[in-house]
Formats: sequence, C-alpha cells, structure tokens
Amino acid sequence: LPAFQGGTLLTILAFMFIQDPILGLVAIALYPIQIVVIPKLQRQVNLLAKARVREVRRLADRINETVGGVRDIRANDATQYERSRFSKELGVIFDIRYSLYKKKFFIKFINNFLSQLGPFFFYSIGGYLVIQGDLTLGALVAVIGAQKELYAPWKELLTYYQTMMDVHIKYEQVVAQ
Repeated sequence: LPAFQGGTLLTILAFMFIQDPILGLVAIALYPIQIVVIPKLQRQVNLLAKARVREVRRLADRINETVGGVRDIRANDATQYERSRFSKELGVIFDIRYSLYKKKFFIKFINNFLSQLGPFFFYSIGGYLVIQGDLTLGALVAVIGAQKELYAPWKELLTYYQTMMDVHIKYEQVVAQ
C-alpha cells in the first residue's frame, strides 16, 4: 500500500511540477504541516489508547475481585462503597475515551481543513498567474484536476500510518501481558 499510494502521489506531484513549478510548490506547501503535526497528535492518541486499555483491565480485575468477595461485601454492607468505586473507575475510562475521540476528530479536522485549503490556493494563485499571463488556463485546469486526485493517495497513506501505529500499540500491550 505505501509503495503504490506513494508512487501515485509522486506521479501526480511530478505532473504538477512539470505543468508549473509554482503550482507544484503550492501543492506540497501544506504537507509539511501534516507531516509534523499529525504524528505528534497520533502519538497522543496512542498513549490515550494505552491508558484506556490499562484502565479497562484494571476495572476487569476489580470486578473479578468483587465477584469473588460478594458475600463479604454484602455482609459488611459495603455495596454503596463498591458502587461508588465502580462509578469512579467508569468515569475515568469515560474521560479517557472522550479525550481519545476529541484527539481523533481533531486529527480528521486538520486533515480535512488542509485538504480543502489546497484548492483555495490553486484558484487564487493560479487565477492570479492566469490573469498576469504567466500561466495558461489549460495548465491551471490540468493542475486543479491533478490536485483533486492528490488527496486520495495522501489520505490512504495517512490511514495506513494511523493503522500501523494502532496495531503497534496493541502488539506492545499483548506482549506486555
């Protein structure tokens, strides 16, 4: 997948640079932001996923202990205490999951925003170059058409990277257990 999608991405970028070097630079201008920001956010998502799994396992152990000592809990009238403890632990898991989903949706927002910012730059900078006579309208239309095709391989590469990191975290957790 990375070789195929990466090759497709490079082919489209080469076409754009051949059509017009300035528009080729515009096409790759936003990728460094994604290359720097997305992995940092993905690391945070992975750490939250680790914390969630750790807390769920801790809760499962607590449930196992409680089931084993249910007679003592009832005999000592500690049911309210146990319920409040489970509620607190479920609240911690909920907070972790909520943070996890906020980060995941923020990553999606950044990806979508930056992918839609590209066409804006193409129309504005390309339109200016056409008006100035430095670029033909046909070349602009060809580059805009190529830019629309640029998003699919980039998204596939990002999805591959995110899946690879998720699987890596899960593998580490299984080995640790």
